[in-house]
Amino acid sequence: MSMKWQRFTERAKRVVIAAQEEAAHTGEPYVSPEHLMLGLLKENDSVATKVLERLGVLKVTVRQEIERQMGAPGWMGDANDVTFDPRMKRVLDFAYVEARQSNTNFIGTEHLLLGILREGDGIAFRALFKLGVDIVSAREEVVSYLSGQPAAPVRAKTHDSEKAVVQRLPQRASYDRPTMDAILDEAFVCHLGFVVDGEPYVIPTNYARDGDRLILHGSPASRMIQTLQKGVVVCVEVTILDGLVLARSAVHHDINYRSVVLFGSASVIDDPEEKREAMRLFMEHVAPGRSTVAHPLNELELEQTQVLAFTIEEASAKIRTGPPGDEEEEDDARPVWAGVIPLKLTRGDPIPDERPGLK
Repeated sequence: MSMKWQRFTERAKRVVIAAQEEAAHTGEPYVSPEHLMLGLLKENDSVATKVLERLGVLKVTVRQEIERQMGAPGWMGDANDVTFDPRMKRVLDFAYVEARQSNTNFIGTEHLLLGILREGDGIAFRALFKLGVDIVSAREEVVSYLSGQPAAPVRAKTHDSEKAVVQRLPQRASYDRPTMDAILDEAFVCHLGFVVDGEPYVIPTNYARDGDRLILHGSPASRMIQTLQKGVVVCVEVTILDGLVLARSAVHHDINYRSVVLFGSASVIDDPEEKREAMRLFMEHVAPGRSTVAHPLNELELEQTQVLAFTIEEASAKIRTGPPGDEEEEDDARPVWAGVIPLKLTRGDPIPDERPGLK
């Protein structure tokens, strides 16, 4: 901490000291991220408070929400006697990483704010989330503010609860609907998670997107179809693997990916014409143009196929791109190759069906 403390701006140092005072005032023996957030709110005209204002969040509202969740203060302690709890240390480490990733040698109030959001847990994070602030929007607003750009319009939320909020590495999250739609449209296989008689099941299957719905199909006798058609809550996951990330340190190896997690429920498509259209969309997703040449479903095949529409109620994407990151400085000089090995799913040369008797 001593080395990193020298990299704190004067404003950021005042915020940390104010956080210690907040912890002592509330009777806590440790400084937590919520105390750091209260310290940030005291530093008027800082980048962090300006970013919150541009996101439409009032400082007094954040303080009230944090204090409501913290409860009544206990004994009045001495600020010199309080130390950092593990979560606070983690937030400061995240702030250091955020500063490095923004190509600056100094940790400012904006990096402390991003560190709190990046930690993805605790009273401060929940208070900001409840007020509509996530790390993606905050980071974008930090860049916009420092470059002198006007505040971005407030984006529509794609989640109504914390269920769809990315907790681990929230800086990789995206709640942008076009981003999620693009991932769903590119992938072919999803994994459906549901519970039957208290036991969890995860089933891989293919799908097609139709606006705010996913088209699913299968045998009426399958456990997946029989469970989903009851309208139970379902979790759907889709991942596209884009590359292997090889770092200089073993612990920092990673993968580049794009993923989506969806929550909702499914309903049966009974109308024959709507059912045929759903199956057409399904085939077009797998092989565009195929529905115009393949033999269409006859009445018996249509009757023996159950088609469901899964309605997307809450959703979030999580994406990693780029080279190895978050490495310690001493690893930068290690004489070992580091970088990304790209991976991509591609269509190969068609292999014709040459079974005897078939045209």
